[in-house]
Amino acid sequence: MTQSVLGRLTITHLLVALASVVLVAALSSHLFSVYYVSQRRGELVAAAETLARASEDLLLEADREQLFELTSTGGEMLGGRICVFDAESARLVASSHAGIPGQEQAAAESYLQASLNATEAETTRVECQGLVYSITVPVRHRPSDELLGLVVLRCPIAGIQRIVAAQRFSSVLAAIGAALLAVLLAVMASRAVSRPLRDISQAAQRLAEGDFDVHVEPRGPTEVAMLARATNWSARNLKDTFAQLSAEREKLADVLVSMSDGVLAYDEQGEVMLVNERARELLLLPAGELAGGDIEELLPEPDLRETLGNGTGDEPLALGSRKLHVTTARLSSGGGTVAVIVDVSEAERLERMRRDFVANASHQLRTPLTSIRGYLEALSDGTAASPGQQARCLAIALEQVGLLQGLVDQLLELSRLQARAGPEQRVALSLVEVAERACEHLAPLADRGGVKLVVETDGNPPQIEGDPDRLLQATHNLLDNAIRYTPAGETVHVRVRQRPQGVELAVADRGPGISEGQAEAVWERFQSGDDKTGAAGLGLAITKEIVQAHDGQVSARSNPAGGATFGFILPSRT
Repeated sequence: MTQSVLGRLTITHLLVALASVVLVAALSSHLFSVYYVSQRRGELVAAAETLARASEDLLLEADREQLFELTSTGGEMLGGRICVFDAESARLVASSHAGIPGQEQAAAESYLQASLNATEAETTRVECQGLVYSITVPVRHRPSDELLGLVVLRCPIAGIQRIVAAQRFSSVLAAIGAALLAVLLAVMASRAVSRPLRDISQAAQRLAEGDFDVHVEPRGPTEVAMLARATNWSARNLKDTFAQLSAEREKLADVLVSMSDGVLAYDEQGEVMLVNERARELLLLPAGELAGGDIEELLPEPDLRETLGNGTGDEPLALGSRKLHVTTARLSSGGGTVAVIVDVSEAERLERMRRDFVANASHQLRTPLTSIRGYLEALSDGTAASPGQQARCLAIALEQVGLLQGLVDQLLELSRLQARAGPEQRVALSLVEVAERACEHLAPLADRGGVKLVVETDGNPPQIEGDPDRLLQATHNLLDNAIRYTPAGETVHVRVRQRPQGVELAVADRGPGISEGQAEAVWERFQSGDDKTGAAGLGLAITKEIVQAHDGQVSARSNPAGGATFGFILPSRT
């Protein structure tokens, strides 16, 4: 690992250094060339324009000797050829070198032709052909701006290439020196990094083997030292974590042993991973060690194997005289299934007893309570000739008997609804009309409590089929519940809307709301959210039975702004 890191860091430093030097050398050479050529161009243009100004008077006086002297001197200074041409005939007037000036003659004629055709402004023209600059400058008579002639300067710039080449050679030498220095620095830096990295690698290998008592000395660069500290921190935390896991595993084993519910876990191949004593008892499993056994061999009952093999869900199971409830779920790691087995035999027996008691108690209490009510009515009318205080007590007793009578009536109503398969009659009706009638009936109760009732619709919801009286009773129960829990000055909203499942009637109150766990429980018998209201907890249960008899569903939820919404959805009329 040390050699690998050393080699990689060395190569990386070398490549970075070379790339940087080559880039800098190329850029500097380019900038130097551009700068030098631009400077040389400016010098040549300035020299040509100076010669043009100096040639003005000489052309007017036709002083050819002075023109030859001027061009010769300028040519020697600039290292190029200078020609002066007449403006009218493009004839050569003077030249710094002997011979026919072909290139200069062509440049002069082109310039004069362009000026004649007015295709470009009559100014200085600069052309570059290869490594030769050609500069054409007009000679004008300044008072009249008359074109007297042309000065053509043709000068090579080959010397610039030699200067640029020398500069590039210097850059190459600098790059070689920088590369050697980069190799030296890379080797030194790599060794400073690779040694602590080797120690960290060895410590990580020990951690992977389960040895958490490792310590790496933080040294080297800041990042490597931080990595060493992180390795030490990981070792300490892994040691603590494994200790906690061991303790939690022991606790889990103790919990499984003491659980009243059976727990059975097995992997994808059907091999038992875990089974507690309660599961052994409920599933009638044999004695002895069961972990590692085959689930199909341990469960001879086909129904039991099918239930446990479903993987997920809740299913009832009858095993002998016991009624079991089996909840199975896939393990989050995907490595098997866990099943929780609960004995619900006693719970079902108690539920049957409670239902029988309610039905029997209702029938047995109705007759004596009716007699007591009639007797108290006679006393309240003055037949018994009792004093005023006695009359008041009897009136209170009468009121309480009335409450008991109502409770009995509700119990009987609930029993009748549970025994009936469906509504007594089905007619087409509108839930909007049902809601409006219910609000009219309970308006006095709402007024006494200072509560306002409002019916809201989203257009014209479709009709449904059902028993008008029963659905009105169900809506009464929802409204009565909402009015009881809504403070004075607030509004109860009754909303009738069309939903994908049918038509919904929802009553939103401004009460204390309900928790998530109460959303289903509030529809059961004797479930009252607040004992202060005096409700027996039967109204919502009756509503649920009425709605289910109409093939509908009830719902309850808390409102984000406060309060709760109770309602039901019934299928639309087809």
